[in-house]
Amino acid sequence: MAGIKKGKVKRTVYRKETNHNTLKTLITNYLAAGKGALLFKDPHILAAFYLLGDAALLALATAISDYVNKTNGGSIETVEGKMELAVIWIDGYADQAEVIANDPANRTTQEEAIANLGLAGLPTQKITSTTKGKPAISELTGKRFSGGIIKATITNAHSNVYTSLTLIAVSVPPVSEPAVAPAVVTRTNDQLAVTCAVAVHMITKTIKGHPTEISLEGANPLLSYDLYVITQNGKKLVSDISLVITVHPV
Repeated sequence: MAGIKKGKVKRTVYRKETNHNTLKTLITNYLAAGKGALLFKDPHILAAFYLLGDAALLALATAISDYVNKTNGGSIETVEGKMELAVIWIDGYADQAEVIANDPANRTTQEEAIANLGLAGLPTQKITSTTKGKPAISELTGKRFSGGIIKATITNAHSNVYTSLTLIAVSVPPVSEPAVAPAVVTRTNDQLAVTCAVAVHMITKTIKGHPTEISLEGANPLLSYDLYVITQNGKKLVSDISLVITVHPV
């Protein structure tokens, strides 16, 4: 499939993460997604490699616990060292996931490769739109509030032209054994589809106009949620789905 651009992992999401608890959540989610996704579970990515990820997660969790509880000589330096080891493992996971996601047997377009990487739970680089007049892909941040409220902010709204905005929030499956991969959201024309191996909670909201912020109510206070945004312009052209971000319970 010469000429097809590769889907790539957005590695800055975890490489630049400085909060140890957030990085612990990221590696936990990546392990769960990889072990649970048919494309990425053993033998496509070996069980032995996932065991190394489990060990990196345990080392990080132990270092955090010792630091917080002031036990076993715990220190922030030890935590930071274990964070570096976690990032090394995630880089190795991303390397393998990109090869599998872009294998011609597994994708015929760049969009399909990006969707494959989503099955691995990994953040992906933005696809440059080739459709004239289509709104640019939204870039967003998100925050949880008490009372089941989720708020998303569109950080590139001022440079993007759209006349309506839709926010989609999909709950992240709880950590379980065997692991369950996060839901995958895909778009075909003006339709959205959500697929997951287990039941998930989904909330959507559309606002007309050019909002820079949008809020949802009714989120389960115990669950994390993946957030996505799509926009539409006055010509009824619909943007591609934004890169997923995850918001966690307060």
